[in-house]
Amino acid sequence: MIVLDAGHEAPRITWLLRDLRMEILGRMRSDRVLRRSTPPRVY
Repeated sequence: MIVLDAGHEAPRITWLLRDLRMEILGRMRSDRVLRRSTPPRVY
């Protein structure tokens, strides 16, 4: 198991170590945005 702090890129490290058998746990920053805002609906 690898544990990462918020300053590291967990998805990138996961991709780099994808062939190894392990679990990666990464803490995200509190201001991290996971998706964009939804566009306004057009009726």
